[in-house]
Amino acid sequence: LTLPEKRLQLMYEVLVHAPLDLSQRVAPIMIGQGRGWILNISSVGALPVSGPPFAGRSVGMYGAFKRAVEAMTNGFAIELYDHNIAVNCLAPTDVVPTPGFEITRAPGAAGGPALEDPAIIAEAALALVTGDPKVLTNRVVFSQAFVAEADLSPQPLPPLPGQFSLLG
Repeated sequence: LTLPEKRLQLMYEVLVHAPLDLSQRVAPIMIGQGRGWILNISSVGALPVSGPPFAGRSVGMYGAFKRAVEAMTNGFAIELYDHNIAVNCLAPTDVVPTPGFEITRAPGAAGGPALEDPAIIAEAALALVTGDPKVLTNRVVFSQAFVAEADLSPQPLPPLPGQFSLLG
């Protein structure tokens, strides 16, 4: 209720408009090639919170915008199916260990949320952008469940230059 308009607009631009704009830009190229894949990224924040009473997290506008991305995935999947283009949406099951997450975490904080192994996200994403567009489309999946469903075997990712590890 107190989200400043400027912050709301920025969140919309990054979380909704950017994937919409990118999809609209690449779809004609993919149509011309006769094949393609679009993979949107969602979050557990898009899940509704059970209640009342409402215990735990608030979905807020972040959740609302991620739900919009999931609905957009469905719309584009329908629109692009006849062009042999798959449109799917992947949500990490746990918190992604990014530098941004590390900055927001309290210094020296013990415990905290479970961290997602980036190899799981990478393996799920790769499967979603290489699968048969006539079969593997219009899916909104959680990384760990999809890796299990597709019987994938994530391998550790090689470190990038200057990369740190939150997973140990």
